Amino acid sequence: MCAMKPLRMGIAGSGFGRKVLWPVFSEIEGVSVVALTGSPVTVPSNSAPTFFPSWREMILSGTLDVVALALPPLVQEEAARVALEKGVHLFCEKPLALHADAAEKLLRAAEERKRSVVVDFEFRKIPVFQRLRESVARVGGLQSVEVEWLVANRDRRITSGSWKCEAARGGGAMNSFGCHLVDLCSAMFGRLEVIDYRTQVHVSEYRSEDGSVVPNTAEDEFHLELHTQEKVPVRIHVNTAHSTQKGLLVRIQGERGALTLTHRHPENYFGGFDLTLDHPDAATEFLERSKDNDSGDARFRAVREVAKEFIEAIRKGGVPECHLGIGVENSRLIASARNRIK
Repeated sequence: MCAMKPLRMGIAGSGFGRKVLWPVFSEIEGVSVVALTGSPVTVPSNSAPTFFPSWREMILSGTLDVVALALPPLVQEEAARVALEKGVHLFCEKPLALHADAAEKLLRAAEERKRSVVVDFEFRKIPVFQRLRESVARVGGLQSVEVEWLVANRDRRITSGSWKCEAARGGGAMNSFGCHLVDLCSAMFGRLEVIDYRTQVHVSEYRSEDGSVVPNTAEDEFHLELHTQEKVPVRIHVNTAHSTQKGLLVRIQGERGALTLTHRHPENYFGGFDLTLDHPDAATEFLERSKDNDSGDARFRAVREVAKEFIEAIRKGGVPECHLGIGVENSRLIASARNRIK
């Protein structure tokens, strides 16, 4: 029996796309990264990829079976539509789209063309978060959920013209941190509905890498209140311009105890977590401890798991965990929250 031909993949995005997605997909059997966007780099290989000046030219080249997008949310909406019209399978970053209707259209297009599409919610593949999800049933009837992530990013440097400083282009705390937390809550508690959403901009401008001033219109703090179908409150608070680096805290209270996830090393977004279960008799059970210095490797491993499931779905069929419907639901919730701001 003849071996399957490698899937020809193109990756759009010169930041996360090159730093993470390129090496991740290059290691997956049956995938050949043959195209990238942006300026060429020296590649020590006989099968160096072709470099295209834009995502559009790369997708429309007609040489690809699969495309991975690492683009700003507003741009991804259009690029994903063009890719599906071209008939390729699609790996997207999160959030999938800024507008709920755009996300729904992508879902319909993927179904019509029978293309596999995933959204890279890599937090689902990090072991401590997997253990958290598996342990929710142990607390019994759910009573309340509190999630908080405090990050000291006031002095960060921004590339001049960066979309991350523009709310209209998808910048802000919700799309950088919040979308992950909303997805994790959806994974643990099912369909959620937005009750209240409030935002604040603490830092009105940042300095770029060349020293120029970059105005900031994107929220760096938000309070999001949701509830489950059983009306249990789920509250998420994120501040990416906090005075101190406190990291992530999750508290899930139930009738038979409480799960608590704390952050020993908050500067490490992907490691340094502790997960405990507090029993009604005041006994504390230790459930999981992630490594302290594992930030880069942990992220690569998590993205690799999403990517491998994606490629397997293309080859063998089936529905990967981070399927397109997950991204559509995430976009629905975030758009619903933003619509509450007057």
